[in-house]
Amino acid sequence: MRTPRDNHLWKVRVLIHKDGTWTAKTFFYARQVFADRWLERARNNDSLHIDFYGKYTLEEDSVA
Repeated sequence: MRTPRDNHLWKVRVLIHKDGTWTAKTFFYARQVFADRWLERARNNDSLHIDFYGKYTLEEDSVA
């Protein structure tokens, strides 16, 4: 069950290149500092691409 606290999550969708294919992984974090680590990892890494980075909202989940 979702709570109002879920509205304050950071969502990072990462595309990871491995063995010739791209795989999408989605991560959720309570603190922005943990989400920022993906930006640092992807900065000089051709095998990582940030597809989405931002606040996660319940409205976004209900549309999908």
